[in-house]
Amino acid sequence: MKRHNTKKLLIIIIVLFISIGFAVLTSNLNVATTLTFRENVWDIHYENLKLIDCSSDNPTLTLDNDKDEITIGNTFDIPTDYIEFSFVVLNAGTIDAVLNQINVNLTTEQQKYIEYSFKYVLDDSTVAVNDKLFAGQGKLIKARFSYKYDINEFSTLDNTSITIGFKYIQPQSSSVTTWNYEYTGTEQVFYVPKNGIYKIEAWGAQGGSCSNPTTTYIGGYGGYSVGTISLTKNQAIYVNVGGSGEDSKGLDYIYNLEGGYNGGGSGGKNGKNENTSTWAAGGGATHLAISDGVLSSFSSKISDLLLVSGGGGGSGCYITNGFVGGAGGGYIGNSGNGVTPRATGGTQSNGGTSHNPDLHIPASFGLGASVDNSKFDTIWNSAGSGGGGGYYGGGLGFNQYGSAGGGSGYIGNTNLSNKVMYCYNCQSSENEQDETHIKTRSTTNVNSTATSNYAKIGNGFAKITFVS
Repeated sequence: MKRHNTKKLLIIIIVLFISIGFAVLTSNLNVATTLTFRENVWDIHYENLKLIDCSSDNPTLTLDNDKDEITIGNTFDIPTDYIEFSFVVLNAGTIDAVLNQINVNLTTEQQKYIEYSFKYVLDDSTVAVNDKLFAGQGKLIKARFSYKYDINEFSTLDNTSITIGFKYIQPQSSSVTTWNYEYTGTEQVFYVPKNGIYKIEAWGAQGGSCSNPTTTYIGGYGGYSVGTISLTKNQAIYVNVGGSGEDSKGLDYIYNLEGGYNGGGSGGKNGKNENTSTWAAGGGATHLAISDGVLSSFSSKISDLLLVSGGGGGSGCYITNGFVGGAGGGYIGNSGNGVTPRATGGTQSNGGTSHNPDLHIPASFGLGASVDNSKFDTIWNSAGSGGGGGYYGGGLGFNQYGSAGGGSGYIGNTNLSNKVMYCYNCQSSENEQDETHIKTRSTTNVNSTATSNYAKIGNGFAKITFVS
């Protein structure tokens, strides 16, 4: 009887301990929290103004009480004198901002003698319109003002002052729906102000021109590419606008011409043993992408490219005749002009063909064919007109084979819709079985002002437009 009662008591104790254990595991824990949200604040100003370096002993730098204006003072005695200083642009508010304008109040007279630049200290990139400054973010900027080195007249400036102005706007409140990008020779960045559908357009640059005693022969026109795409607020779109190819220097000159920015092929002429021909450089491509870099750096990340418009090939001249450059753009860039076989344009998979392969650098992804400068002064005919930059660059024009080929365009990104390319008197894709990602139309319309569906004269251009 005793054993039975003891056993029963043990069971009760075990159950009781189990019950207590579960009670501990399910205890509630609370934190009493009070959060205060202040109203939206717009507060962007300068901070931490510092001198970096100076060629004189008496510089002055002043930040006004409102911290929105910087004034510098310095003495420039001789060309190459300079002053470098840094400052932080701080977004101390709660609203994102975008750089809308950079104002430096140089008069016409001051512009003759003064050069200036602004760069971000951390990555050495150039400060540009449309750069984003997020709420709470500060950017350290280095400014440099210098006395131009190539002055050939006496300066009449005295006690001149310079005021720097950076105008920031709130992207959401801006009424701007179109953003234009001219040629600068550097990469530019567009920060998407709000979610939506955007139209993106690009025009490639024209190739360089040449002249003989009677006629000028122009470089090939740049192409045009367009499409629409869905973009996300604060997303960065990197814009590289192609530069025109450099014109030739004439029949009697030895020269080496750099191709236009973003892939234009170099042109040149050694000049040994002949003075009857002259060549020009190729125009650069214009492209937009979701990562940074010039076009030739995208061979391993093509999916980051949004679109490309090809640049035109450089022209070629002889003392009695000449050849205009091949136009850029489209799914196949135009061939150069001259005696067959001609330099060809870039395609969707290969650079254009050139002639005398031992004397040039072949066209490739993002690059027009170039004169091999290492051959200068060693081989008399190390010369030719540079190919246009493009998705794939155009071939080199040389000797009786005439002018260079144009670079191809690209609209193959699968996120693009309503997409098409236009190029001057080029090969249309209308006879292709599937032209979805290569849709190309030929046009005879050209303009120095960026115009939809027109080929481009001069430097390239890019445009981004909010649609809906």
